[in-house]
Amino acid sequence: MARKLEEAVNAHQELSRNCRASAPNPRHPQVLIYDVPDSTGDKSEVEAAFIDKLRVSNNLPPGTIRVVFRRPGRGSFHHLVLAMDPAIFAHLKGSNRLHWGFGSFRFREYCEPQQCFKCYRFGHVRNACSAPRPLCPRCLGDHPHIECTETTVTCRNCHAFNLRNRSAPRLSTAHTAVSTKCPLFIRERDELSKKVKYAQ
Repeated sequence: MARKLEEAVNAHQELSRNCRASAPNPRHPQVLIYDVPDSTGDKSEVEAAFIDKLRVSNNLPPGTIRVVFRRPGRGSFHHLVLAMDPAIFAHLKGSNRLHWGFGSFRFREYCEPQQCFKCYRFGHVRNACSAPRPLCPRCLGDHPHIECTETTVTCRNCHAFNLRNRSAPRLSTAHTAVSTKCPLFIRERDELSKKVKYAQ
């Protein structure tokens, strides 16, 4: 069906002048590597050296590995999210440590949806958020989380879902908007994992 739609759009005289249809690129598997020490120097050179040492230390098969982004870690450490070819990911499957020279790093598969830390909705990040001011992840208030005085937590995403979908089964709201146990977070993560290309 998708192939027929792609061919129809690309063959249409008027549409083909303005746009081009193509199948979306599959998402490569990603891993989160914990507590990587900070290194000085050019960022791209440091990342390339880190990946090269990772390849040699773990005897990884040929393929592409790239740094997607960094997350702050404990103290001067940071966490790295790497995207890699499915063959490399398959080589790492079943392990929870990556060798790196004489040491090692803990890692896990990374498959988390984008979540804005200003309005706490899914699908965009803080820099692209249109909310006029920061919202609270602990309650339904429009204040930053550090100013929250509520004693009971209410997930703003599940609360909004319940309001929009009155005939659907009610979702529990007794968690924060950033909880990994949030039913909407779990749904988004499951949808994202369906888009990951695990096989060549």
